[in-house]
Amino acid sequence: MGTPSASGNDPDSVLTPSAATAGVRRTRLLLVEGDANLATSLANTLEAAGFEVKIAGSIAAGRAADTDAARIVLISLNLPDGSGLLMLRDLAGRRDRGVIMLSADDSEAERVSGLELGADDVFSPPFPAREIIARIRAVLRRLDEPDAQMTSLEAADVLLDPQRQRLVGRDGREHRLTGAEAGLLEIMLAAPDRVAERSLVAKRVLGYSLQPQQRGVDQFASSLRQKLLRASGGRIRVTAVRGRGYRLVW
Repeated sequence: MGTPSASGNDPDSVLTPSAATAGVRRTRLLLVEGDANLATSLANTLEAAGFEVKIAGSIAAGRAADTDAARIVLISLNLPDGSGLLMLRDLAGRRDRGVIMLSADDSEAERVSGLELGADDVFSPPFPAREIIARIRAVLRRLDEPDAQMTSLEAADVLLDPQRQRLVGRDGREHRLTGAEAGLLEIMLAAPDRVAERSLVAKRVLGYSLQPQQRGVDQFASSLRQKLLRASGGRIRVTAVRGRGYRLVW
């Protein structure tokens, strides 16, 4: 496999690593990363795993690239021309592709921000090869087999549809959910008593073991509660279960 060739001083360059295998259709990824050395190393790892990778060194280059051709877009939060959250907003609500945020650190605030804006996953350096490949494949499974991963249900005349990250009210109005809100809703719908344990939500949705002082789960539980109340006219609620987490009630 060849090494991408581009100047590390040109943030607008779009690099295309050479194909490791000719004549084989491979899943295409778009990597938006301003650090040329990190981008090249990560692209080489992903290509060795069988993916086709295109690298963009900035938001501008990422927007100019053919995002429609990419099955998953990996976006760094720190880019030469701004925060990767700006590009994430461009892709929000598109369920035909996955989005993974590459965070500069492991802070809860960055994870929640990325998930709230619609990222499917948030990953922090260092990037162990096996783990990031596993996460990419997990997102691909959710895209390709959504029915096996999520549950939808009609309750109180409202369609609860975490697969498409939406609620559809009795008036037909669609209320969009963020990735974190949809993840919480999915866990509650799948639970026999419709209770989502805070520790489980943190692990599945935020990607870490919850610490007592961390409030990320509470933040998007509150925003989901407000959207459910609006969509259902007050008939569907998210209630706190002391010492456990949140229950879906109607």
